[in-house]
Amino acid sequence: MIFIPKFEDLTGRRFTNWSVVSQAPNHITPSGNSFTAWNCKCGCGTERVVLGNALKSGRSTSCGCIHKLIQADVARANFSTHNETKTRLYQIWAGMRKRCNNPNASNYPNYGGRGISVCNEWNDYIVFRDWALANGYDDSKSIDRIDVNSGYSADNCRWVGSVAQANNRRNTKYYMVDGISKSLAEWAREFDIPYKTLWKKVKAGNQLEDIIGA
Repeated sequence: MIFIPKFEDLTGRRFTNWSVVSQAPNHITPSGNSFTAWNCKCGCGTERVVLGNALKSGRSTSCGCIHKLIQADVARANFSTHNETKTRLYQIWAGMRKRCNNPNASNYPNYGGRGISVCNEWNDYIVFRDWALANGYDDSKSIDRIDVNSGYSADNCRWVGSVAQANNRRNTKYYMVDGISKSLAEWAREFDIPYKTLWKKVKAGNQLEDIIGA
C-alpha cells in the first residue's frame, strides 16, 4: 500500500534557520511512497530542498551551518590562542552567538528563533574585540542593539552604560542576561511582554533569563 501523507502548505514558514520559499517536486522513495518536499533558504543564504517531515519534526534545522558554528565555538574555547576566553568581553561575544545560533539555548526563541543573527564578520572573536575596543567598550558597559528587531553588527550595535540606558534615572534596577544589562521595562519592550507580568514573575523569585527564554 502506497502511503501519501496529508498535504500541509509550509510556504512562508520558518523552521529554526530554514525559511520555506516554495513547494518542490515530491520525493518518491524506491517503494513508491511520496513525500512532500520544499525549496528552503537557510539563514546563511544556502538554498536546498528539504522534506516537509524533516522540517516539522526538527530533524533538519539548517544546512549544517548551525552545527559548524557550535563546533567552531567549542574549538575556539578549547584551542584559542588569544588567552581571552575568561574575559568579560569574550563572554559577551560567546553569549551573543549562543542565543542567536544555538537552538538549545534557553533564550534562542527570542533571538535566533525570531531572525536575530550575528553578522559574518563577528563570527571571528578578534574582529568583534577590535570593534568593541575601538568603539567605547569597557567593563562597565554592555552591548545594545539600536534596532531591537535587527541583528548584531557594527551598524546596529553600541556600548552603553546603565546611566545612558536609564536616561539618568539613578534608581532604576538593571538585569543582566548573557552580558546585556537592561532595565525591566526595556526587557519587557524588547520581548513584547507586559511590564506588570514580567515584574510579578521576577518579584516571585523567577530568574529573568528563564522568563524571557521560556
